[in-house]
Amino acid sequence: AEFGFHHVKTRDFLTERWQEIQLERAALQAFGETLDRRTGGKWVAEDLEKFFRTLAGPSLTVLDSVRHPGQINALREAYGRKIIHIHLEADLAELQTRYKHRQTDIKELASYLLAQKNKTERTVNRLSDLADVVIETDRCTPEDVLIRVASHIGCYGRECLRLVDVL
Repeated sequence: AEFGFHHVKTRDFLTERWQEIQLERAALQAFGETLDRRTGGKWVAEDLEKFFRTLAGPSLTVLDSVRHPGQINALREAYGRKIIHIHLEADLAELQTRYKHRQTDIKELASYLLAQKNKTERTVNRLSDLADVVIETDRCTPEDVLIRVASHIGCYGRECLRLVDVL
């Protein structure tokens, strides 16, 4: 929002495709995997295109989040160099803590480890190999992550200043 981006969640695509789906982690995971198998991951690009058609014109958009290589490949095929894949990662202990304290409107599983029993969730960290930018977030606040991402994609401009840092 700070930079005028639209925020779109793949979870919203899932609930639009199947309006009767239960808003619980396991059901969303299973439905997403079914769509990935049926479409090779193209469903995300298809639904993003539908979203873009609802807008008045070109728009900067954050898609939160892809979980399968086929989704990334389909997005790159559809949008080419306009896509910047930023992969956020943290160590297991940090992810467990964040999962335990997350505020969400869906029914979560009892623990992060239970969520990781899902094959797609368990392999999300491999998507870093396909990313344009990988950001370690273990010691970052959400504001730190925003600044790092915004810097990578040019939200602060590309001015070249000659500075010296002393540590």
